[in-house]
Amino acid sequence: MITAFIFDIDGTLIDSNDFHAEAWQKAFEKYGKKIPLDKIRPQIGKGADTLLPEFLTEREIEKFGDEISDLRGEIFKRDYVLRVKPFPKVRELFQKI
Repeated sequence: MITAFIFDIDGTLIDSNDFHAEAWQKAFEKYGKKIPLDKIRPQIGKGADTLLPEFLTEREIEKFGDEISDLRGEIFKRDYVLRVKPFPKVRELFQKI
């Protein structure tokens, strides 16, 4: 008998990945890095420690990597978090469980 379920929320139960990608893009732009959304989007789900090296040099990461990561969080909370919605049928899934 199954007694527990574990779910990842962000990008699994709620449709937030595109918003995270846009927040990263805006944060990078504040530091002069123009990175296309289609390059950022496949990286969503990684932590900043593995995402930043995809787009920044080691020197850039040391200089302003933490600041970009923090800014991305602020942008997401300010501009996107209220727009995040659950994927279809999430309520029904939990009702069945």
